[in-house]
Amino acid sequence: MHRLGQQIRRAGFSFLLTNAPARARLPDAGCAFLSLDDAALLDGEPAEDPDAPVLLDDLASVVFTSGSTGEPKGVAVTHRGVASYTRSVCEALGIEAGLHFATVSTLSADLGNTSIFASLAAGGCLHVIGYETATDGRLFSEYYRRWPIDVLKIVPSHLSALLDTGEGAAVLPRRLLVLGGEALPFALVERIAALSSGCAVANHYGPTETTVGALVMPLRALGDRRGCASVPIGRPLANAEAYVLDERLEPAPAGTVGELYLGGAGMARGYLDQPDLTAERFVPHPFGVGARLYRTGDRARYRPDGAIEFMGRRDHQVKIRGYRVEIGEIEARVREHPAVGQAVVVAREDGAGGRAIVAYVVPRAGALDEAALRGFLRERLPEYMHPSAFVLLHALPLTANGKVDRRALPAPAARRRREYVAPRTQVEEALAAIWADVLGRPQVGVEDDFFDLGGHSLMAIPLMHRIQQALGGSLSLMAIFEAPTVAGLARLIDAGRPASSVVALRAAGSRPPLFCVDPTGRHVTAYEDLAGALGDDQPVLGLELGPALAREAGAPSIRRIAEHLAREIRERQPHGPYRLLGWSLGGVLALVVARVLEEQGEPVAFLGILDTQPRTRVYAAGEPDVVEELAEYVAPDRRAALFALSPAELDALRERLRGLCEVDRVNEAVRWAQAHGLVPGDVPPAAFHHRYALLRDAALLLNGLPPRCLGAPIHVWWSAETIERHGGPPVDWQQYTAGAVHTAMVSGDHLAAVQGADVHVRVRETLEVLALAERASERAESTHPSH
Repeated sequence: MHRLGQQIRRAGFSFLLTNAPARARLPDAGCAFLSLDDAALLDGEPAEDPDAPVLLDDLASVVFTSGSTGEPKGVAVTHRGVASYTRSVCEALGIEAGLHFATVSTLSADLGNTSIFASLAAGGCLHVIGYETATDGRLFSEYYRRWPIDVLKIVPSHLSALLDTGEGAAVLPRRLLVLGGEALPFALVERIAALSSGCAVANHYGPTETTVGALVMPLRALGDRRGCASVPIGRPLANAEAYVLDERLEPAPAGTVGELYLGGAGMARGYLDQPDLTAERFVPHPFGVGARLYRTGDRARYRPDGAIEFMGRRDHQVKIRGYRVEIGEIEARVREHPAVGQAVVVAREDGAGGRAIVAYVVPRAGALDEAALRGFLRERLPEYMHPSAFVLLHALPLTANGKVDRRALPAPAARRRREYVAPRTQVEEALAAIWADVLGRPQVGVEDDFFDLGGHSLMAIPLMHRIQQALGGSLSLMAIFEAPTVAGLARLIDAGRPASSVVALRAAGSRPPLFCVDPTGRHVTAYEDLAGALGDDQPVLGLELGPALAREAGAPSIRRIAEHLAREIRERQPHGPYRLLGWSLGGVLALVVARVLEEQGEPVAFLGILDTQPRTRVYAAGEPDVVEELAEYVAPDRRAALFALSPAELDALRERLRGLCEVDRVNEAVRWAQAHGLVPGDVPPAAFHHRYALLRDAALLLNGLPPRCLGAPIHVWWSAETIERHGGPPVDWQQYTAGAVHTAMVSGDHLAAVQGADVHVRVRETLEVLALAERASERAESTHPSH
């Protein structure tokens, strides 16, 4: 919060656009706050676009990076820089129209802008992948299987961590992988090549001061790699200039190391309200009248083929997991602690091919509470700038001329921060062994803190994957932040977390909660955007299927799952009226949960169904035709190819599957479809079993329900794509309820029916009308009580 306050003050905002949950986390920074939750925010404002001409050299954004003086510096990026970069990078990477791009980086930095700007400019589809998915190899690969990605921009260490989870080619894009943010090791390139022959790879380099990136190295253009410690950073984009200069600002001969200077149309204005620092780093162009070059501080040299090779830094700036970090800023924050006398911070090799930040501290009075110092820094620095180790010294080592001798600073590896506590259970023993292996330590105690031992968020990705492989369970990456000790994680595992199906997507609010049912059996993240759009007064609780499925010994039963979910709902809200909503398969589950609640004498006031298309027709007459059944599991754009096969081929498939049990039938059908290119070839048949069983049981259950067995009103929202494909609503939901059915269409496809702004507005309006009606009813009852 301290650092965020510095950034807000430096930017000089007049207004800050936010919402209530975010406002609670913001410091007071001398500007007005406008809340998007305020329904009257735009009252009285004109409906037309504002008449505010934008010129090429106007500011487009201010991106804050770490500063050597102890304060973050704001890079002033122009519209000219953004436009020229976007055009040049699309040309250099061969970006075509209609591709699917993914960004996995924080939106507050500019690394992901390669995907963001290219997708917008080329008419592509942008996938903004959330932190939890982007840091979990299993969830990441599942996302890819559902929405195949053509282009991904990612930091090498992040990709390496995902590959370490064992997902392999499933986390690689189909067309183009762009790596940037730190040096690209050849070992990672070799891993990628072994996994995928069809994915092109490019190394992209450039500081924020030249707008996202300035050089690119397509690996297909890389010839002789001898003598290179890492993949070269390549040649400048069409909008950029790059020079390797010596101390006299003269061109360095090929093979000679100099400093890299960059220029061109992507050049930023400089640092916001820091003219001295701007003049130091943005220098007059030695070969161009009136132009400037940016001193990167990176050492580089020309290769014989003309490409530029990165050779390290001239100063104390380092790259940590893709983030640019000024060691001086960390030192300044450490020295601010009242118990610190002197401090030096360095970046050391961490033994895993990366770098770790180590702080060497001389206490003022001989003693220092390390936990208190860590807490102090957490309030002032982002996670990637936290030292992974602290070394307490009586004095800093000095050179003969009185400067700190950084080479004489001791390595922190052998230091233990807590008294060793041995594992006490089998779970703790297994966890301690995994931790020791991942962290590269001979021994880990059950009370040792993962982050105190040098762990960080990217190292946690393979750690959690190893834990899931060894011990099972469904702990997410966030568990290591909530319980960063072996003992803490063991307690979560022993408790069978998540023990409850209920996940709070928005906990606050005075209205009755809206329960949203997991549509996949994996998670309820599909409803996160909807929860954020329904307003501060509407609690939203997700109902995960994982705990219910874990109780299913054989094939999953929709009815038993619904009964389990109904029990969990009543633990949170003992009596109705209830509000239920489900997208995709979740719509069927929500309907069955509503039936269970009504059977228990509890009313359901709202049942929302978002683009749910149960396979009732396929299973309408007992056992279905196997070809029609298989078509339901083939991507919509491949179904035509299935039915275009010759009658002889389809009859041969029917004969092949006849008489097989359900599991074998699914396995054989999937293998046959993979051989014909109808489903992804890298997805094992077992991955289809749960989905197949749930969809099949859902259809059979709906077909067996008595007519109009519900009393609840049903609100149905169909996607425009579904309506167009079927020529109208594919299901008549009125057959299931004696209550009213309200049907509407929302723009977009199946995913937009839960994540699109159109459906968010419709659901919010419906719930607000319902809340008004309930309040009116309560007032009427209080005015005319029954006798």
